[in-house]
Amino acid sequence: MFWLAGLHIVLDPVNLLALVAGSTVGLFLGTLPGLGPAFALTLFLPLTFDFPAATALIFLVALYTAAVYGGAITAVVVNVPGHPGNIATMFDGFPMARQGRAGEAISAIGVAGCVGGMLSLLVLVFVSPLVIDVALKISPADYFMLALFGLALVSASAGGNALQGLILAGLGFLTSTVGEDPITGSFRFTYGSTYLVSDGISFAVMVVGLFAIGSAFLMMEEGGVQALQRGQAQISGSVWSGVRAVFGHPVEVLRSSLVGIFMGVVPGLGIALSNIAAYIVESRLNPRGNFGQGNIVGVMAPEAADNATLIAELIPAFTLGIPGAVTSALMVDAVTVHGLQPGPSFFNGNPVIAAFFIAAFLSQISFAVIGILTARFLARGAEVPTTILAPIILVMGCIGAYAIHGSTGDIVLALIFGAVGYVILKLKLPLAPIVLGAILGPLAEDNYRRALIIAGATHHSPFLAPLPIVLAVLSLLAVALPLARKLRDPRLLLRS
Repeated sequence: MFWLAGLHIVLDPVNLLALVAGSTVGLFLGTLPGLGPAFALTLFLPLTFDFPAATALIFLVALYTAAVYGGAITAVVVNVPGHPGNIATMFDGFPMARQGRAGEAISAIGVAGCVGGMLSLLVLVFVSPLVIDVALKISPADYFMLALFGLALVSASAGGNALQGLILAGLGFLTSTVGEDPITGSFRFTYGSTYLVSDGISFAVMVVGLFAIGSAFLMMEEGGVQALQRGQAQISGSVWSGVRAVFGHPVEVLRSSLVGIFMGVVPGLGIALSNIAAYIVESRLNPRGNFGQGNIVGVMAPEAADNATLIAELIPAFTLGIPGAVTSALMVDAVTVHGLQPGPSFFNGNPVIAAFFIAAFLSQISFAVIGILTARFLARGAEVPTTILAPIILVMGCIGAYAIHGSTGDIVLALIFGAVGYVILKLKLPLAPIVLGAILGPLAEDNYRRALIIAGATHHSPFLAPLPIVLAVLSLLAVALPLARKLRDPRLLLRS
């Protein structure tokens, strides 16, 4: 009766309209560089205060899930991620667009994201308490070693060049140390700048600069070269190939979904890390898969992971009232404003809650269907000449940077990182290690210092527990093995 009552609520015409509207608006907002689901929820949450609870939550959950897919579309078509959760999608998505396979990529990421979100939703509804019990046992030392292991794996995202990858990751790590110290509250590397004192270096602004504005600068230099020569692609026959590809790689999609679920359940990891982690896992498990050259798994894995993460982030938020990310915190605000109380009693048989979960399930189908139906049209964006595309991307990047905090300083910072991104792209170096370093930097630093505080209080090192030791060994192997192969020929050590 609980689920039937919820289904009856969702099938109300007004609520179905809210579902479709949320998916459509989310897709559009997701295409704006640097914004994504957090911006979409921030913008529309106040507008739903006067809505009935069920209608408001159905609209917001559709908006929440569709925004990430919108960002994946721009990652494929114009090599600009709409959200940090779409970064890894570019690595193979844009090469596919250059090969005339943009429609295939767009439909594949829609279906893969749908599968990842559905699997995560099943975990949210049926096994949340068990998952939370495991997640709460992860200590600060475990978090630190997980971050260190992620930094060690950066060699995979640098084409196997561990030294180059670690140097770039170190640069990304340094950007995360600018601003307020998370433990003492003092300010570091601000040099008297009131802008850096208040905001530090925003990760979202950095991503917009490196990828969107950096790509725009490179396109301007290339002049009239098109992302895809007209007549080269056979877009009309590629859409259903993307759908079939998802069902032709069930193991990869399932594995990436599980990576995303884990990243979502553990507070502090989140969507910005899960898409890159899933990509690295698949590229390492299939080293001969030509990742980075248009491998269909290279677009399916990140999108299955980030949609799974987006739903999984609601597990600690709804069961314990502990949001692990900005987006899940906004969803907690949404359900609280509309009369629902997160906590152990959240799954107590309220039909509105059932309607929320059913709407979340249907929203996965909704954005996948919209993506399949519009893939041929959206793929034509790859044919736009760079002389037209580059200024559009530059303007969108500046707007996206400004919208993050409403600060003109963010535009300046985005332009600076755009210049950095241009240089890195021009030198054909990978951007992924810098992003991964910036993501994992705060996680590593905060938890390392918390672990030291615990060690001082207990007179026992938390790093000597089994899990940190295992992760330390794996981290050493991840760095040492690629370096050992390079050292056999010193001339290859610094080659990209």
